[in-house]
Amino acid sequence: MATTPQPNQQILGGHSHRQESKATNENPLLSARIIGQGTRCVVMLPGWFGDHNVYQPMLSYLDTEAFTYVFVDFRGYGQSRNIAGSYTTNEMVADVVNLMDSLGWHRFDVVGHSMGGKIAQIIAARHPERVRSAVGLTPVPASGLDVEQQVWRIFDQAVEDDTCRHSLIDFSTHHRLPHRWVSDTVQQSRAACAPPVFGAYLRSWALEDCSIETYGCTVPLLLLIGQHDPAQTLPMMDSTCLKWFVNVQIELLEGCGHYPMQEIPLYLVGAIERFLRKQTK
Repeated sequence: MATTPQPNQQILGGHSHRQESKATNENPLLSARIIGQGTRCVVMLPGWFGDHNVYQPMLSYLDTEAFTYVFVDFRGYGQSRNIAGSYTTNEMVADVVNLMDSLGWHRFDVVGHSMGGKIAQIIAARHPERVRSAVGLTPVPASGLDVEQQVWRIFDQAVEDDTCRHSLIDFSTHHRLPHRWVSDTVQQSRAACAPPVFGAYLRSWALEDCSIETYGCTVPLLLLIGQHDPAQTLPMMDSTCLKWFVNVQIELLEGCGHYPMQEIPLYLVGAIERFLRKQTK
């Protein structure tokens, strides 16, 4: 069994004093915030618009006796901001697995939001012997983004333009949330990641089609879809993830859009942990 990290242990700058570091110049360790002392490791991956702090509203309600949660910052984000890279899907997947190796977790569950949900799917497909289960929170399908050219221009312009960032966040929550929250989320995205990195990740998660890798994957997958998310919808999941994965469950999260960890943190913790407890293999 893996050595269990202490609650609130920080791995800053890609180093851990609990395990021998496997960081190299080519494979630096991602920074991560570790919470809990449980025997089940759950890796939490953020989306395009933020670092691990997007999950902050959930932290007080996690079962830290049963689970050890590892909240990751991808290269160029948050505490991993100074780790340079190519900012691609392959790199994100390899970095997460490398981090798990460094911490001594051979088996783990993976939860990913939006962009991170795509990465969770691919990690499960590439490493089914290691991933006990995967959860996609309003996830981008492994095939990437399929939008009209006019919509793509808004995504592309959001790399530099805060007005476009504001528009995307407001749209993704169906114009239901306070203007102050949307504005704060824009500013947090700015603080989390520099524009060139932000743009590189957009081209990766949106344009790289990795869906063929997921065909027939037997890792249990839970899709949590926001009732008011206009993009990651039930019909979209029907035509993508539900066709590719063999063992899929889907739940519609009432009262939220694209950011359930911010909008309904209490219910979201319950939904995730109910699913995780059922995965015993």
